[in-house]
Amino acid sequence: MNKLICFFLLFCVCSVFGQHRADMHNIQAMLAEEHSKNTIMVRFIDTALEEEQSAILSKLFLQKQIKINLVKNLYVLKLQDNSSLEEALQILLLEEKVQYAVPSYKRKLLGTYPNDPDLGQQWHLDKIQAPQAWDTHTDASDIIVAVIDSGVDYTHPDLKDNMWNDGHGNCGYDFHNNDNDPMDDNGHGTHVAGIIGAVANNGIGISGICWRVKIMALKFLDDDGYGYNDDAIQCMDYAVKHGAKILNNSWGGSKDSDLYERGNDPLLDAIWGTHDAGCLFIVAAGNENKNNDEVPSYPANYKVPNIISVGATDKNNNRAYFSNYGVQTVHLAAPGVDIYSTLPDDNYDLESGTSMACPVVSGAAALCWTKFPILRNIQIKQKILYSVDTLPIKWNMTQGRLNVKKLLEEPEFIKVKGGGGCNRGTHENNSIFISCFILIFLYYLQRRFKHTIEH
Repeated sequence: MNKLICFFLLFCVCSVFGQHRADMHNIQAMLAEEHSKNTIMVRFIDTALEEEQSAILSKLFLQKQIKINLVKNLYVLKLQDNSSLEEALQILLLEEKVQYAVPSYKRKLLGTYPNDPDLGQQWHLDKIQAPQAWDTHTDASDIIVAVIDSGVDYTHPDLKDNMWNDGHGNCGYDFHNNDNDPMDDNGHGTHVAGIIGAVANNGIGISGICWRVKIMALKFLDDDGYGYNDDAIQCMDYAVKHGAKILNNSWGGSKDSDLYERGNDPLLDAIWGTHDAGCLFIVAAGNENKNNDEVPSYPANYKVPNIISVGATDKNNNRAYFSNYGVQTVHLAAPGVDIYSTLPDDNYDLESGTSMACPVVSGAAALCWTKFPILRNIQIKQKILYSVDTLPIKWNMTQGRLNVKKLLEEPEFIKVKGGGGCNRGTHENNSIFISCFILIFLYYLQRRFKHTIEH
């Protein structure tokens, strides 16, 4: 039995040594990530004496050593210029008194900023933490966003590469003029489209919320910005038929009669149809500075589950002076004052309105849907509303202001399921526990065996 215990102890020692050697073999992997060329962070085990630590460090050609008081026995080592980082790591990892030795890996400011030259004029992107969201996700090219509006200048250099195509060279349809050329002769739809999906990181103009996305241009508003329900409904029908998941509606008005309800209101019925098709219907709350709870605006006030009604905020985190509101009927807010975006004929300029806030949410929804493709339209809506930044009660909004970074974060159950970086440490601790248990058990068997022999 004594031989058995000795063998087991030898096995444990060999295992530790083998693990230590395995760490040696992982040096190349450690150095694969971008790192400082002359810096090592080393921590000694708790029982290592200062003279033992000094003796180990004396083996290295150091320019400087910095003791970190926050963590016991942790040092930052600066190597001399002619020293080899790899060799220094090998020396340290062979020492039994060294708990770990790792390079100093490079980190960056959180927030991915594209190279578009006019990005500095897009104040709204920082307000909703879009650059921080872009650290994890920029591409929504699997999603078709239908811009139901005055058309889109599909030749604009900052839009053309993100325009949807029906396979025959058409990027949408003009239901006002009944042709397949939805060119924008007002400017409103082009401005909206740029907020959603101006091509990012192309060295031109601005960045949309989505760096890549498919924008479907559906025109029903004329050059003065007016249109009719029948044309709007045809836009919706076209959008659903051709695979759009998000319908952006930066338009609205009052209802002709309070007598209309589901079953005798074609616009309402059509929106229900978009819901049944699994789409999101995102709509501007209106620009009359009125309470939509008391004076309805449509289609924003329709009670259809897939509708998201959007109010507007300004640079100072206040509700825009013109924005409609309503605790029951306006779901959230997004930046909508002095928003810099695309205009026809290769132009850019500032525009204000809930019309500008609405596509901010549409772009965010597209990013979210590509990151979480298994979610349904109502789940995407819920995720948007639960991810907002809370606003003061004076805002009179249902939720708060859009936050894209929070929106793209993994749900908590996914985080737990993934395990993250804690798994390795947990497994190592479990292994140590199991080894100790086995050792104790073997010792117990030895004592019982000896006791039996003696009696």
